[in-house]
Amino acid sequence: MDKTKILIVDDEASSRTMLTVSLKDLNLDVVTAVSGKNAVACLEKATFALILMDVQMAELNGFQTAKIIRERETLRHTPIIFVTAARQEPADFFEGYDKGAVDYLLKPLDIRILRSKVRVFVKLFDQQAQLEQLRKMEAVGQLTAGIAHDFNNMLQVINGYAQLLKESLGDQTPHREKIDWILQAGNRGKELVQSLLAFSRQQVVRPETLDFNKLIREVHKQVLCTFMENVQVKLKLQEDVSPIFVDSGQMHQLLINLCSNARDAMPDGGTLLLETKAIEVKGENLADHPVDTAGDYIQLRVIDTGCGISPEALKRIFEPFFTTKDVGKGTGLGLSTVHGIVKQNGGSLNVKSHLGVGTTFTICFPVKKKHDS
Repeated sequence: MDKTKILIVDDEASSRTMLTVSLKDLNLDVVTAVSGKNAVACLEKATFALILMDVQMAELNGFQTAKIIRERETLRHTPIIFVTAARQEPADFFEGYDKGAVDYLLKPLDIRILRSKVRVFVKLFDQQAQLEQLRKMEAVGQLTAGIAHDFNNMLQVINGYAQLLKESLGDQTPHREKIDWILQAGNRGKELVQSLLAFSRQQVVRPETLDFNKLIREVHKQVLCTFMENVQVKLKLQEDVSPIFVDSGQMHQLLINLCSNARDAMPDGGTLLLETKAIEVKGENLADHPVDTAGDYIQLRVIDTGCGISPEALKRIFEPFFTTKDVGKGTGLGLSTVHGIVKQNGGSLNVKSHLGVGTTFTICFPVKKKHDS
């Protein structure tokens, strides 16, 4: 994932260096600008969580630069903190706030205060980005669900009349093959509708107590015939793991989608590993797993040695209709469907990938008895 960017604006090299070094271990992408004009140019090329800007600068001072920034529609909400050794009178502060500052840091700097304030603004920026993504996905989900329901109604008419036509003409009709093609296309359409509903989390969930390892072994046999001989499919399943309470049909679809995605990522061969194990997540190791609460979980890892996913694509892999495949070779619904299924069944997931190395999907489902649901 890309690091959150902040911009340091100061015409003194020593000040820029001091600020950069002070923030070095906060896992940020720190960009520096040597003037107000340079700062505006940087802001037009990228999105920043925060601007740390000196007031006293040649050409454009901090106040003048802030005024220009606030006049730009796309930049007006980027928070600005003035860092200054001069102009520390109340009137100067009010002028700075009037020009768009949200805070002041006075030199000589207390590094602890600097780092604390930067952390706060970066956290707010990251939370806002997550909220915007959730709103976008919710809107797309609502639209997708509406389309899926309407499409499903049309498919019922097509499939129903095709089946009636097949029965009325009998097995000897020369049109039997054509009717079968209609029914096959209709069934593929039904599968697409289920994928759309799974993404929008409006698919009906029928949870049951499931032996996950047993299902994985069944899917393993099914997918072997679809893989090239130069791809090995291995299982590493912890025996005697507790059952999970999920929709078995959706779990089957989840596994098929992940295996198909891995297969397509290894056109030149490789290895796919399906791994399960029981894990106990406690407060001290919560950050090591894709879950929000402590408890007992069954963890599934799907690991391939394929081409990997770029950092840019990794941000979008769960978006509906997003695909890196050639036109006609993917709907862009496979991984969005996986995401929807996991969330509908109370699970959590994350993905890690490196170009040229491979991809690992980690999914956790809580150990849950039927009477606990």
